Amino acid sequence: MITRKVAPALAAGCSVIVKPPSETPFSPIALGFLALEAGLPPNCVHIIPTNDSQASTELATNPKVKKLSFIESTGVGNLLAKAARNTMKSVSMEICGNAPFTVFEDGDIDQAVEAAMVPMDLPGYFYEPTIISEATMEMQVAHDKTFGPLATIFPICTEAESVLLANES
Repeated sequence: MITRKVAPALAAGCSVIVKPPSETPFSPIALGFLALEAGLPPNCVHIIPTNDSQASTELATNPKVKKLSFIESTGVGNLLAKAARNTMKSVSMEICGNAPFTVFEDGDIDQAVEAAMVPMDLPGYFYEPTIISEATMEMQVAHDKTFGPLATIFPICTEAESVLLANES
């Protein structure tokens, strides 16, 4: 995902600052090393792995930063967009949920499981794919982003309940 944000900026001649999630900093750090190895000048790609929210606030409010692009939860996205508004910078965001995948009672459960597992079968994961069944909206996994191959199963009774759960995830 980071390369989709970084490549256009570099192609336009801009330097970039990447503040990866503190839970998953290694791929972005490796990307920074690869940028140097590919011959990009040292001041073009900056990788700042931190869980200090002040770093995000600085990027959002600093007038020297002309564009803010991020992939974040709705709550954090709202905060960053509000912080950036006084600088009139361009803001683009991808607000993440937990990618709801709904299967109704009359659905083919085997086909649904096979379709849901395709992304998890790709090589390169460091954590075994995990399924949490009988999940509830009170669980942390219902509201927080998950960095890893995790499928959470919420029992539903109606289509309306499915839409409600999907919008709250």
